[in-house]
Amino acid sequence: MATSTNKTAAFGVKLIQVYVETPLHPEKLTVWCALWAGGIIGPYFMKNDECHNVTVNGDRYRAMITNFFIPELNNHDARSCGSNKTVQHVTQLSLVYVDKPQTLDHLEDNIHRVIADIRPQMLEKVIENWTSRLDYIRARRGSPMPEILFKM
Repeated sequence: MATSTNKTAAFGVKLIQVYVETPLHPEKLTVWCALWAGGIIGPYFMKNDECHNVTVNGDRYRAMITNFFIPELNNHDARSCGSNKTVQHVTQLSLVYVDKPQTLDHLEDNIHRVIADIRPQMLEKVIENWTSRLDYIRARRGSPMPEILFKM
């Protein structure tokens, strides 16, 4: 047998190349929630029509406001909350990470649980603090507010 650089001919074995696709970035979960003096609206998880997690863009945000938030807001009687009709976005709920969720489904379940545990007294405090911060910012014309204390 003649010497060959073709390994298939020399050994009778075909080399197989395997490609494993891995995402460049880990999958993320984007959630939106609104607080107001009368309760909580949400959570709303940003997903596409196939229920895959997606990032937020203008079209998705507009669709969420139109298809989820406004109908949910219409289901609440905003007049029953006095003059506090403020909506505040919740951007951090650190309690959802206490048990170190290993999957996005687990994280989503934790978010639902933590939001369900928020009591009306906490919502009232959030609105109070937010209103006092706004008053402070207005008085300082947008200057930094290093000396303000936030009550919990």
